[in-house]
Amino acid sequence: MLKLSGKLILFIVLVLGGIKSFAQLEDVPMFHADVLTSPGDPPPFMIYKHDSGYMHRNLISGLRDMLVVNPNVSTLFHNYRNLQIQRDVALPSIFQPLVNFSYRFMKAHSKKDSETQNGVLHNHLSLQFVKASFCFGNDPFMVLGKIKRESAFNRTLISSGSAVGFTQMTGPGIKEVQHQMSGNADLAMPGVKEYFRRAISCFTGNPLYHNFSGKTDDLKKAIRADWKLDIIYGQILLKVYTAYTIAATNKTRSQEDLTAAYAGSFVMYNGDVTEVDGRCTGARVPMKVEYSCDIMKNFDQLSNQWQFQVRNNRVNMT
Repeated sequence: MLKLSGKLILFIVLVLGGIKSFAQLEDVPMFHADVLTSPGDPPPFMIYKHDSGYMHRNLISGLRDMLVVNPNVSTLFHNYRNLQIQRDVALPSIFQPLVNFSYRFMKAHSKKDSETQNGVLHNHLSLQFVKASFCFGNDPFMVLGKIKRESAFNRTLISSGSAVGFTQMTGPGIKEVQHQMSGNADLAMPGVKEYFRRAISCFTGNPLYHNFSGKTDDLKKAIRADWKLDIIYGQILLKVYTAYTIAATNKTRSQEDLTAAYAGSFVMYNGDVTEVDGRCTGARVPMKVEYSCDIMKNFDQLSNQWQFQVRNNRVNMT
């Protein structure tokens, strides 16, 4: 794993420093998504894009990949990826240790009244987070690490900027999901709508669970009213941002590159360029970098604890 104080932060600051706040700036320097470079070449900063709809056309996105960093979980997900085509998939019992582990993390890092306020018990939510991560091909530890940072597993919270849900969806984030699910090649990466409909079917049993149309405020109300929709929006946006970062920076699917891609996606997710004295980074950096560092720290904690238990036979994965 990358050390937070070393390569990871350097990657965020130097490579993704050109990605400004999509949530706050109208026009920002952006990777030219339609220009493909050779592996290892720097990304071409050539054009300006608006705050959403910039991930489109010929971008080779890797959306269909299992973007799972933890090696043990990656093996588990890949071994059973044929189940992704099922509707409302029933995860095999071999997933139960991962569900139990996720439950313990949620319980340890959520407020005591969050279950009551959510209207869903943590032991059920832990299954749903693992199931959704499997269906959408996201790393479940990245998902849990982000939710701990955003809402501490209390989906009823509303931020000062009116962000809602487990992952605190903002207006621009909702618009990006709408763009990607629009089927419009000028706004979305190829195959996004088809892929995510299958993932939604895997998660809920209904590929038309939601049409993603409507005004931002109405969709925020819908997300607040439906915890499944809340999870779906968070999974879609995380997968889109991570897949885009991989493609735009010519990343491989190595553990190190996937880690860096997730770190970059969290920078995009937050976008706040306000300078702060970072406790995680130990330096004065934009808030988006501190935010990403904090989530990656959560991920490292989860991933390392899980690997320790696997190595010491404290979980049965057979």
